[in-house]
Amino acid sequence: MKTLPSLPSDLLELALEDLKKAEKNPNYKIDMGDWHTPDGDACSVCMAGAVIGFTLDAGFEDMNPYDFPKDIQDKLLAINALRKGGVTDAEDWLPALRGKDIANFKVVHYKVNPEKFKSDIQAMIEGLRKYGV
Repeated sequence: MKTLPSLPSDLLELALEDLKKAEKNPNYKIDMGDWHTPDGDACSVCMAGAVIGFTLDAGFEDMNPYDFPKDIQDKLLAINALRKGGVTDAEDWLPALRGKDIANFKVVHYKVNPEKFKSDIQAMIEGLRKYGV
């Protein structure tokens, strides 16, 4: 079983890269309401679902974080919180964030503006790195 980065900024960077891969792949469509859900000719994925599809090699199976071991499950749930700017929510799954007093980030919803969403996520990655996480 593959592993995912423990450092929140590295985890989020991986998720952003996998999301970009999903955007370019005709076998995937982005829907932040679906984890990793086959839908006709494409697999519908959120940001964590893109990680399930690409880094974790899920193929064309219906999968969600609870299909994985606890350490991977926690990281996928953290990605889901972080994609909404929820650093304080992600603390539940990423111990590295606890006690850092990092404010939540403002992230536009992907459906509203995909490019701004990715830019906001990149800014969050950089902001987390300033805290050493």
